[in-house]
Amino acid sequence: MTSATTQIISQTFPPGSVIFRQGERGGPAYLVKTGSVALELQTTCGAHRLAVLGPFAMFGEISAYDGGPRTATAIAIEKTELGVIPSGIVRQKILDSDPFVRAMVSVLVNNLRQADAMIVGDTMDIEQLVNTIFNLGQSLHRRALNDIPSVDKIDELAKDLDGLDNAIKIVADVVEHGHPH
Repeated sequence: MTSATTQIISQTFPPGSVIFRQGERGGPAYLVKTGSVALELQTTCGAHRLAVLGPFAMFGEISAYDGGPRTATAIAIEKTELGVIPSGIVRQKILDSDPFVRAMVSVLVNNLRQADAMIVGDTMDIEQLVNTIFNLGQSLHRRALNDIPSVDKIDELAKDLDGLDNAIKIVADVVEHGHPH
């Protein structure tokens, strides 16, 4: 039988190369030897950079362990040499560990997958908020064009505009800080 270290091969990726895409089925884990890798979360709003990894960083370990879909897209930022760790090695190393360690790794992987689902879910809530703002803006525009505002309609319109202004501020906070303040 060959040792785990003889099964780890090196692979070089030029700048901009996609190592794997979010949602692809699990495969190997990777260890950055030289260069750097960006991890990005893809949403319908675009790509969000989660991390930039340099030498000695490992990534892709969750899918290598459980075979589930990749939780992010990995892209080489510059010429990058990676150690490719087959998923079988990752799983075997964990299976060979103490039962407590195995259980803890399983819990951690499940927690990370749940957190990832929540992050993607939050992104979808932002999209819904943006759609709501857009629809409210369209409604206000139609009302302004079709109605000759009376005094009571001006108050109603002002309240709607305040709601639209607050929603826009929330979206701006999310865009700027990653969450509302």
